[in-house]
Amino acid sequence: MRVLISALLIIVAMSGVALSETGGFAAFTVGGVKVISLSDTYGNGDTSKLIGYTAEQKAKYTPDDKIIFSVNAYLVVTKNKTVLIDAGMGKNAGKMFDALTKAGVNPKNINIVAITHMHGDHIGGLLTDGKPSFPNAELWISAPEKKYWYDETKNESAVKAIDAYGKKVKLFKQGDKITPEIASLETIGHTPGHTSYLLTSGSDSLLIWGDLMHVYEVQFPLPQIAITYDTDAKTAVSSRLRILDEAVKNKWRIAGVHLPFPGIGYATKDGDGYKWNPDK
Repeated sequence: MRVLISALLIIVAMSGVALSETGGFAAFTVGGVKVISLSDTYGNGDTSKLIGYTAEQKAKYTPDDKIIFSVNAYLVVTKNKTVLIDAGMGKNAGKMFDALTKAGVNPKNINIVAITHMHGDHIGGLLTDGKPSFPNAELWISAPEKKYWYDETKNESAVKAIDAYGKKVKLFKQGDKITPEIASLETIGHTPGHTSYLLTSGSDSLLIWGDLMHVYEVQFPLPQIAITYDTDAKTAVSSRLRILDEAVKNKWRIAGVHLPFPGIGYATKDGDGYKWNPDK
């Protein structure tokens, strides 16, 4: 068995930023649906994991080689369901559960946990002391993602989480709906079953895009730059370009797990690349 050790956790641990500074939340609405951004970790990293990032580009976009590293999760409160998108790093590494407490949300009242993919900084919070952190929730995972981590690589963290939720694990095909308001959207490449989620309420939409992007300072203006965490870098770049085009065209609001907290804003076209426009 392989144990998935998140390289992203190492970045945060070396950042010098106290984890006690995280654990906040920010609430907003999409149409008539309440969404809460939950801060799990926040710190600094560097660009050493970027693929094909030249010295000339580095001098322009990250001259001090410092980047913001953030891990967010998103709670979506629909008419009938309370849905958590991703589960952070877990109580021993992140502060998502503190953020839930501050927001007045009991993990027992979460009905669905929908995972973008099964890296440790997204599933670390699924278990606490080996038991489900969300005892009354279904765990939604795309079928290709489960196949890769559980059946093929037999990743220890993924196996434990899936086994613990047992019959509450719900596998879905890309494009299936999680609730009437939340549709899954294929964004593979970072992992074989990587999924984003499109929340639509009335005329408003919010795209919660998981790890479609890691280093916003670089990958908005240079979306062709991949990162070593990608299982299939070429496909990851293709997915990022496709979704950025769709987000700009459709004027989707974006929520990014690794965008600076609260991670909410818009993408606009900027020359050959894109620009990140955070909500004010």
